[in-house]
Amino acid sequence: MRSIIKISVLTAMIALLTGCRFFLPAPPAPPPLQPTPTPTPRLQFTVGPVSADLGREALDSYQASLRLEFTGTLEERPVSGQVEALSEVVKQPPARHLYLSVTGQPPRMLPRGVSEVFQNENELYFKKASDAAWSQITADESAIERLDLFDPERLILIPTTVTVPPQPELLNEREVEHYRFDELDLTGPAITFESAQGDLWLTRPDNILVQYTLSATVRMPLADPAIRLFESGQLKLSYALSDRDAPLEIRLPETVTRETSALAALPQLPDAQIVTAFPSLLEYTSAISAISATLFYREQLNALDWTEESAEIFNEKASLTFSKEDQTLSLIIAPAETSDTIKIVLNVEAKKNTGDSSE
Repeated sequence: MRSIIKISVLTAMIALLTGCRFFLPAPPAPPPLQPTPTPTPRLQFTVGPVSADLGREALDSYQASLRLEFTGTLEERPVSGQVEALSEVVKQPPARHLYLSVTGQPPRMLPRGVSEVFQNENELYFKKASDAAWSQITADESAIERLDLFDPERLILIPTTVTVPPQPELLNEREVEHYRFDELDLTGPAITFESAQGDLWLTRPDNILVQYTLSATVRMPLADPAIRLFESGQLKLSYALSDRDAPLEIRLPETVTRETSALAALPQLPDAQIVTAFPSLLEYTSAISAISATLFYREQLNALDWTEESAEIFNEKASLTFSKEDQTLSLIIAPAETSDTIKIVLNVEAKKNTGDSSE
């Protein structure tokens, strides 16, 4: 009997070792593979398009106001400030008034104070926050750009698309589309939006930006230095367009014409590129020769009743002095840093009285 039990046990062990599964249930079937869920894409609604001038090139005249508040750090220093800007523009005849006020503790590239610009056809009057008096130069397409003023409108970033459907509205009795956007809708050159909430209103169908608001936390360590308020921080911006095609009259204040220097009445070469402009000193470059520039000024100043007092003229440079009534004009012509160009410096001063005074 014991032999039979031993044989049975041995048989069972052999069956286990050889992989026999006579008495084991079949394993359950694996569950069917489930497809990986695909995330739902964000809906996209196209904005605009809006031109670089925010649609204003189609207007004959307008007034635009902007307010900017910011706080952050730059080069491990705290910065903060408020910017108030106003633009008044008339296309024909060309007239413009720009006003820029900066308060707080802004970065070095944004000096505190008031800067102001007036354009009257081909004459441009300006006074920067750091200037003591008004100056005047010839107006051209790039004259205002050469003044190197801070332009807060460059911080108005228009998203290409948004995820919230635009809503038709009436704003100042005009049909507009109201767009809402957030940080996922915004991209900018070297600017990263960590969080943002904004609204913009475009007219229909000409896509003119008439109102814009933005509140955002931003990083801009590599942004253009001309607009880099901080490396990281927060900003609030609001913009509004008004007086569309309304009759605007832009007048020069009396203080502008009274303080404008005598340089305003002096001739400039047609291709003048302004380098520096102060109330009594003007420096610019030109592509003509030093001899041609000397002949130009001798002829033009003589026609304006300036009397030549002295002259030192060479092939590549010249130094001349003129007088008129109680003023002295110094003219220096010399090679510029760029090849094939010359530098011209005009300086007007009150004539010095060299005579002895007597009782």
